[in-house]
Amino acid sequence: MHHRLIVLTMSVLAMCLTPSAKADQTVIPTAEAIERSIASPVSPIGPIWVEMDVCGSGAHRGRGFLNSMEDYRDRRSLNIELPALVRGQLAVIHSGDPVETLLGKRVQVFGSVRQVRINLFQGGVATGEYYFQTQLRLTSPTYLRVVYEGDEPVPADCNPAIV
Repeated sequence: MHHRLIVLTMSVLAMCLTPSAKADQTVIPTAEAIERSIASPVSPIGPIWVEMDVCGSGAHRGRGFLNSMEDYRDRRSLNIELPALVRGQLAVIHSGDPVETLLGKRVQVFGSVRQVRINLFQGGVATGEYYFQTQLRLTSPTYLRVVYEGDEPVPADCNPAIV
């Protein structure tokens, strides 16, 4: 029982960390976050900080998306969802829609990385085909930061490695 109380207390304390305390956590590269998520497809990984090059972006129904690859359907792409409220808050912080202002930059994001099954439709009817996508839903504008080298933002490296 004592062990359970300690674990519960530590869990509550971890949830109460301020964004600045969370900022002290280790940052992992996109590829590692994706690999860990694929290896554990049922359980989300994190929350963790992930460093990502924004190589693609888009919007749908008020939400924004930042993708580590131009083709968000590629299994190697990490796709960051920006809910409408967070997207609006980021627009104020970054002086423009983050879907546009963050494209081509390196960022660090904090959240849980998970595998999501995406069902394919044709004419509004499910085809029975699907693919998996690696996603992180950004829950606060403080959980995204642009990576800088000196006074300049680090540009994204969007040239895929030859495999």
